[in-house]
Amino acid sequence: MWPVFAFGYLVWIVATTSSFKTCVATQTIAETPHALSLANRVAIYSRCGGHVMYEYREAATAVATAFIALFTLTLWWSTRNLWNVTRIEAEHIPRVERAYVSGGATGIEGSPEHFAITVDNYGKTPAFIGTIWANIVPEDELPDTPVYDQPEFGWFSGQMLKPDTSGHPVVTRLWDVIEGRVIYGRIWYRDIFKQCHSAGFILRILGPGRTIAVANRDAYWEDRDEPDLGPAGEPPNS
Repeated sequence: MWPVFAFGYLVWIVATTSSFKTCVATQTIAETPHALSLANRVAIYSRCGGHVMYEYREAATAVATAFIALFTLTLWWSTRNLWNVTRIEAEHIPRVERAYVSGGATGIEGSPEHFAITVDNYGKTPAFIGTIWANIVPEDELPDTPVYDQPEFGWFSGQMLKPDTSGHPVVTRLWDVIEGRVIYGRIWYRDIFKQCHSAGFILRILGPGRTIAVANRDAYWEDRDEPDLGPAGEPPNS
């Protein structure tokens, strides 16, 4: 919008100069003003405007240069804003469209001392499941920060998990049927944007096939970005 105002301002400056007024008066002196046709007026104003622009050509060049600089600055600013919007959208898409995996545990019918580790994908796209790590320990022995470095409790899935897949059992853990136990673990996975993540869980065992989420253990529930697919680097030999 500002180029229109700038052009109008430039026209106003030219039209108010003494040179422009003198030129118009000189070319219309032989004519009755109200008898001039619109075409003649436009022609006279155009010639006189060109005359003034040529007379003040250095000043006109400076003004034009200033307008070009201002236009370039405006174009840069608009392009920068557009780039920022595009960048934000590009960062937003993976967060919205990627897989979101969670873990848990459920009882196994006919085997009360076993719990199956479940993996859910409540995101919009598939997830490649890496390490599934889980262990059953006494709750009073839990550290504040979970440790997942014991390789014997990790299993590499190597499977794709479709979106909106819930309760997909893949691994079992043996409970010693002693009270005061918890089952905790973490699922490593990769989304379709080639980014790795992990999701943790911790559940208190109430009895055969019965668990409840353990509160006030944020580090165990934390969703994290990861550099890889977890400690179980290779799938098990079958």
